[in-house]
Amino acid sequence: MTSKFKKHLEPGDLTGSNRDEATSLLFEAGGGNSDVEEDDEDFFLHGPSSRSSKVEHRLKSVRSQVSGVMGVLKENIARMFERGDKVDDLQDKSDNLMTSSDFFRLTARELHRQMWWKECRMKLIVAVAVFVVLLIIAVPIILQETKKT
Repeated sequence: MTSKFKKHLEPGDLTGSNRDEATSLLFEAGGGNSDVEEDDEDFFLHGPSSRSSKVEHRLKSVRSQVSGVMGVLKENIARMFERGDKVDDLQDKSDNLMTSSDFFRLTARELHRQMWWKECRMKLIVAVAVFVVLLIIAVPIILQETKKT
C-alpha cells in the first residue's frame, strides 16, 4: 500500500506551487531569527563589505558616544578642580580672617586696658585738683577764724 503523501519532496514536485511560498516555508522551517537571516541575506547579496560597513557604522556611533561621554567627564573633572581651587582660596581667606580677628581682639583688649588706666589717672588728677582748690579756699578761711578767736 502506497501512501498519499511522500516523505521526501523532489524539485519537480513543487512545480504547481508558488515559489515565494516555498521559500517562505523554508525560512520558517529554520525557525530562525529574522535579524540573523536578514544579515545573512545582506552578506550573500551584497558581499562582506555591506556587513562590515554596518559594523563600522555601529562602531563609529559607539565611538562618538564614548567621545561625548569623555568630553562631559573631562568637563566635570575640570569643574571639580576649579571648585577645589576655589575651596582652597576660601580656606586661605578664612584662615587670614581668623588670624586678623585674633590680632584685632588682642589689640582691642590692650587698648581698652590702656584707656581704662588713662581714665583712672584723669579721675585721680581731677580729684586731687578739686582737693587742692578746696584746700586753697578752706585754709585761709580756717586761718582767719582761728585768728579771730
